[in-house]
Amino acid sequence: MKTSIIKDVSFTGNWTAPNGDILYYHNLVLENGDTGSVATAEKYASKIEVGKEVTYILNGTKMKLQQPEGANNTPSTYSGNNSARKKTYSRSKSASDFLGYSCSYAKDLVIAGKTKKTDVEAYKRIAKEIYAHVQQLLNDENNENQG
Repeated sequence: MKTSIIKDVSFTGNWTAPNGDILYYHNLVLENGDTGSVATAEKYASKIEVGKEVTYILNGTKMKLQQPEGANNTPSTYSGNNSARKKTYSRSKSASDFLGYSCSYAKDLVIAGKTKKTDVEAYKRIAKEIYAHVQQLLNDENNENQG
């Protein structure tokens, strides 16, 4: 973890998440010579103004801002789109809505070598197992909510 003063900030673009939240990317130049890209929930975030001291971790060209040591380490709530809304998930989704998730997760396991077989049959088996497990969890939750 390092600390330095922001010497220059330049907005480089934004990214919109599937849920509508927007992240704004900025390149920071620091007095100690470090440079990196930072994502913020606000386009003009006060925490990255010129002259501000920042504590950060630099990983290649990505800079992750941290709270300085000894600061109040209460986690902040990411509000996205500059609003105070919380991220919520609808429980009205059917089990079939999780089919894509199950297949994607199974693929990740096969690619990561977390299975003994890395062929298509292993992928199919794992996807079915994950899908069945998600269905069971949803059924259990529905039974709890009804009872």
